[in-house]
Amino acid sequence: MLSRRSLLALFPLTAAGTLLASCGRPPANGNGASKTLTATIGYPEPHTIFAPGGGGGGPGFSGSKVLERLVRYNADQSFTPILAESWALADDARSVAIKLRANVKWHDGQPFTSDDVVWTVTEYWKPFFPQTILDFLSGVEATGTHEVTVHFDRPVPEFSVGYLFGDLTNYILPKHLYAGTDILLNPVNNAPVGTGPWKFSKWVRGSFAEFVRNPDYWVAGQPRLDKLIIRWWREPASRAAAFETGELDVGVSNPAPLGDIERLKANPNLNVQFEDQGAPLGLHFNTKNPVVSDVRVRRALLHAIDREFIARTVYYGLAKPAISPILSTNKLYFNPDVPTYVFDPALAGRLLDEAGYSKKADGKRFTLSLLASGWSEENGKAGAYLKQVFEDLGIPTTLKVPDRANSLKALYTDYDFDVAYSQGGGTYNDPIPDLPLVFGTAGISKGLIFRNSSRYSNPKLDALFDRIKQETDTIRRKADIDQVARIILEDAPLVPLIEWPTHIIAQKTVHFDSPAAQIAADSWGDVWKD
Repeated sequence: MLSRRSLLALFPLTAAGTLLASCGRPPANGNGASKTLTATIGYPEPHTIFAPGGGGGGPGFSGSKVLERLVRYNADQSFTPILAESWALADDARSVAIKLRANVKWHDGQPFTSDDVVWTVTEYWKPFFPQTILDFLSGVEATGTHEVTVHFDRPVPEFSVGYLFGDLTNYILPKHLYAGTDILLNPVNNAPVGTGPWKFSKWVRGSFAEFVRNPDYWVAGQPRLDKLIIRWWREPASRAAAFETGELDVGVSNPAPLGDIERLKANPNLNVQFEDQGAPLGLHFNTKNPVVSDVRVRRALLHAIDREFIARTVYYGLAKPAISPILSTNKLYFNPDVPTYVFDPALAGRLLDEAGYSKKADGKRFTLSLLASGWSEENGKAGAYLKQVFEDLGIPTTLKVPDRANSLKALYTDYDFDVAYSQGGGTYNDPIPDLPLVFGTAGISKGLIFRNSSRYSNPKLDALFDRIKQETDTIRRKADIDQVARIILEDAPLVPLIEWPTHIIAQKTVHFDSPAAQIAADSWGDVWKD
């Protein structure tokens, strides 16, 4: 998920502001024999090509090549049209008029119309994405074949409208294939039909998915290649080797082990770049556990952790300590003036004593079950470090490092952990809906991943989230977001420990033009090869 700023380091910027190689723009479908792009992602094979409601980076990567959003959210926090040709917020900020692109077709030949958007907003977005301005949705109407008006029962912020239309999971779905079905279980998810530059061709489970050029794509000259292959490997080291042999053209979202990065950077055929927007990894506390339900215990454990050590040793100095749920790369809302947990094991011990958990005669205070989500080698290493930290405090700790599927099940379905180290706990985007889904009461939804794993609930925080959703004054909105960060860190249900900038690896023959904030989740119609 490479930001535009990071892409500038990979590809030169022309006067026109597009990312192009110095040799110029190729023909519409590439040049020479380089008409197939083979790509990968730093995740195991997903359970489906498109996962309604999100599903994580794997299906987010594959689904975004087929399905499209109304707008694109860019690295500079602006928005550009995709399926929405234009949109306008009413003077009273209670409705948005959308003009859709005409002459757009679904991959099965059916026309794309306002009926698809009306159905998607009411039947897909509204139930699947709570804690957004959709909570204030009062109606959606088709005012023409390619015109839609979305109504709200109160004023909504203009930025929130754009972010709703361009959020990574907010695709427009084909009504004729989803209406009247269970969206989650619809078999179309395994062979999605969209409006994007790539048409789903086949999925050879355990190996790869194939996408072919959409000859009727509404963007002239795109896609520039004929075929896109997405391959999956269980072992990150195998991905690294595939770049070196030329078997892979591009990989996103940490496709190679961090220990291999310096070697890959020295390869004259490869570009290796870390994106600016670091992903958060944090400590999840199960607030239903009798011991860690005590906020004094949570604060004590956080004081025992050396975040600098984790960033320097586990992540080879490529990560940095996190201090807030509003990550440091969030240019609009980051504020360093928040409660912090300095590394002080002695203080951690005293706080546990004060909480009533002094060491017994055998030197033990209580026991913990620690989960480290097993979809990266680094997560397991961080888990081993945390186990040692807790045991040094007199807390015998059982460490589990399940695979991705079982990690997600333990975190979000079974709540089978006392403390967990995993992705989450911060945002570099607009805090709505990212933070309410993770820290709000409405985010407690068993079985839905990347939601409120700690099952923490604070009515004061919920009220703040509701106010932020409808606050149109930017200064007051920023003040409320600052207060949200302070409350989360004081209560500490889930606290980010590090910001890990994910990396992308590409052969030097691969080129992007996209301004998208997250390249992995963009359509890739503009990718080409020398």
